[in-house]
Amino acid sequence: MAGETAFGNASSEPPVQTQPAADLAPWTPATTGDGSPLASWSLRSEPGAPDGARVLALTTTNHSSSSAFNLCLNQAQRFKDGTFTLQFRADAGSDDQGGGPVWRVQDSSNYYVCRANPLENNFRLYVVTGGTRKQLASVEAKHSPGMWHTIEVTQTGDKIHCTLDGRASVDATDATIAAEGGVGVWTKADARTSFVLPAAWRGNAEAKVLEQPAGLDTPAIDSITGFKGTLAKDNSGADVFKVTQGRTDVPITVEGRKMEPFMGFTSWAAFQAGTSKPAMMAGDLVVFQDEVNPAMDAFFAHGCTVTALHNHFFYEEPKTYFMHFGGEGTAPDLAKGFKAALDAVKAVRTKNAVPATKFDDTQPPVPTTNAITAAKLDAIFFPPTADGKSKGTVKDGMYKATFGRTVEMSCGCPIGSAMGVNTWAGFCGNDDSAAVAGDFITFKGELQPVLHALRKAGINIVTIHNHMENETPPSIFLHYYGKGRAEDLARGVKAALDAQAEAGK
Repeated sequence: MAGETAFGNASSEPPVQTQPAADLAPWTPATTGDGSPLASWSLRSEPGAPDGARVLALTTTNHSSSSAFNLCLNQAQRFKDGTFTLQFRADAGSDDQGGGPVWRVQDSSNYYVCRANPLENNFRLYVVTGGTRKQLASVEAKHSPGMWHTIEVTQTGDKIHCTLDGRASVDATDATIAAEGGVGVWTKADARTSFVLPAAWRGNAEAKVLEQPAGLDTPAIDSITGFKGTLAKDNSGADVFKVTQGRTDVPITVEGRKMEPFMGFTSWAAFQAGTSKPAMMAGDLVVFQDEVNPAMDAFFAHGCTVTALHNHFFYEEPKTYFMHFGGEGTAPDLAKGFKAALDAVKAVRTKNAVPATKFDDTQPPVPTTNAITAAKLDAIFFPPTADGKSKGTVKDGMYKATFGRTVEMSCGCPIGSAMGVNTWAGFCGNDDSAAVAGDFITFKGELQPVLHALRKAGINIVTIHNHMENETPPSIFLHYYGKGRAEDLARGVKAALDAQAEAGK
């Protein structure tokens, strides 16, 4: 609560102090005025920690106060403006759980703190002066104890922006503590929490506050997407602006366990300055089966590319796919493409809250008795032949057209259609009510034209991925499925073949 007093700073208690502990140096746990430690901390290796990092953990609290602030500070590392990321895990606590980082620490009674509490399912930003904290911002944020979560803090002057797991965020403008200060970690009451400390608290001399990069209109990206993005220096050396949204509207489980967005169920789009165009974008969209093609259409309508579509998990419910996308252009135009895809997903879920388990019912059911007229589809896929024999394969009333290509493997061996290097289209049902399923193998420059042509024909894209490695030329396969009149579906596939041929010239 705003104005809550820290244990040891009420009028009946001496000021909270810190004293060094040899095994924690340069970290100093908070103590009461008589030197008694408020809590016991350990700095240890923990195999289960993210990236195998060392963990600073509050192991026991040595008090019964529900308002005690358990601090462990490092005044050797200094921070004023910049960005840092800290990971935490709420291990235990009945009165309180969780915690977070502190920065611009003047002493153990004056600092900024951002903390997450899984007991309350909220995320809050405070300034502490004279041992009393004042709430600057708060937001509801569901997150789980016993799992690692990430808090990112960015401060520029009096502007503060903090995020939890890249989805919940709090912002404030506050000039109470303007000077550089130390850093640390914080819990309250009986909260026992583990922290993975940042490799660098990127501020001041360690990393300057990033200026607006050329080609990236970050305020426009924020405004268009409705998110508050973060700007960071990528390991490639580029300035990258990233917006994220955890998938929380529909509960997702893996083997029956509910999964948090932090575990990989997060949509994101990242932007950096381009070369031929002002900006480029790359990202990943978490989609359910009935959202895939509407989202893809939205990307295409805004000049974006879709580069992969596949699963990342097994035994998840509902079945979840990941759509990788990109694009080049102005940052606002690219952001509009991402926002349009998100809106398309939202529209599907607004119409039906529960993800569908089959394709829409605008087409009649495909009969189980097959009676496809091969000659009609031969006329579309193949030029007339003198002997009148079908060039497609016919079996039990079904029809398949296959188009072989060749690649060379790393062994120097050329392989072709019989080794799976082919495009095919299989038809079942009857002439008036059919289903088509198949693969396309695409080489450089062919994937997007094929996707566009199939979607224009109303044929659903099911997955996009590779089948081989180290082949020449490199290939990408896409799988598709559609329903309708057999000839209409065949014309849609043929249009994609023609678009592919044109792109390959």
